[in-house]
Amino acid sequence: MQTPIQSEPTAAGPSSKSRPGMQFVFNAYLICFTLQAFLTLVSPWIGDGPRILVSLPALFLPLVVLILVGSFEKLPWCPLLPALLFSFWEGCLYLPLPALFMGTNTLLFITGGIQFFVGCATLLYLKQTSAGSSFLFQENRWNGCQFSMGRTVVGFGVKMFILLPCLVLYLAWSAQWMLTRLSRGFIHIDTNGLYTEARDYQKDGKIIHLLPTVHVATPAFYDTLMESLPVSQLVVLPEGVTDKNHLMKAQLDYRAAADSVGLSAQPDLLEKRSQPASQHCDADISDFSPTTVAILNGVARALQAAAGGDALGALQSLSSMEDKDAGIIIKDILETRNMKVVEGVRQALEKYPHVAVPWGAAHMPGIEREILKMNFQRTEVRRVQVFSWQELKAFKLSPSR
Repeated sequence: MQTPIQSEPTAAGPSSKSRPGMQFVFNAYLICFTLQAFLTLVSPWIGDGPRILVSLPALFLPLVVLILVGSFEKLPWCPLLPALLFSFWEGCLYLPLPALFMGTNTLLFITGGIQFFVGCATLLYLKQTSAGSSFLFQENRWNGCQFSMGRTVVGFGVKMFILLPCLVLYLAWSAQWMLTRLSRGFIHIDTNGLYTEARDYQKDGKIIHLLPTVHVATPAFYDTLMESLPVSQLVVLPEGVTDKNHLMKAQLDYRAAADSVGLSAQPDLLEKRSQPASQHCDADISDFSPTTVAILNGVARALQAAAGGDALGALQSLSSMEDKDAGIIIKDILETRNMKVVEGVRQALEKYPHVAVPWGAAHMPGIEREILKMNFQRTEVRRVQVFSWQELKAFKLSPSR
């Protein structure tokens, strides 16, 4: 009798070493993803430490999964597609959702709920499709999974030339939409650069000029912003918080930040006009809560450290800023100061037909809201370019040698 010749088994998937590794990555990612969502939901009671600890692998593992996707035939990655999309959305800071929710806690609760639903739904799907044997990826899901060089090349091309440009376009659109919404149109961004929108409001022969500024811009921006104002019968209400009790331990100096991007820090705007009448109506540091004063000192020290090239010192100075302080600082920096300048506008209108308010763009929505309550009507709008993309140091071509 002839002994039958047994054929060698054909490879049905990745090697015995690579298969457990990929299985571990997939399961670890799914577990971290779902656990991160749960810890986000309960963070008001247990703190942010556990959530932050789990967030590190939850953000790293989807990158590993993305590398594997497109390189292997029959890779069982489809159940992770919703989780992968959410992870990359998280990497984009949930843009543009923050424009809809001012509170960080509210944003985290909503996104945490969505993430927890996606994680649990994926676990239940794996349980159902594995005949109830496990909530995780089992070894038999890798049957027929093989590495393919052709698929790897095609996958790399798709990721680099389709997915990456789509991500860039999404981020650009989100940034533009958020800026426009949060500033109520006082800030615009397009393919040419960044703009602010100056607006005039008129009633009974009185005109209020709202001139949104930014701390860092080109010198031409500040000149253009102020040059359209009338030469007479004008009072300027400049922005500038005083510090009568010397509560600030460092100055808020934006010159180093401006130099780092090839722009200029905001100058004294009164110097842009020939001896205009001015009226100070901003707040004093003592009007703010101790929390806000501490945050302002942290920002000032960070700017000071950055100006000296001390990046670590700048990060340490910012460590005192916490999410829970956002509501307090918004009230002090925006609402308190807005009410003071609006009261200053009312007083100035009794003496002058033209009142100019060159304040930060973040203040403009609140100031405009109060002006409209005074029955002023918007009469004129003009955009002023803060900078073009070509003027930024990162976009400038190095001089030819």
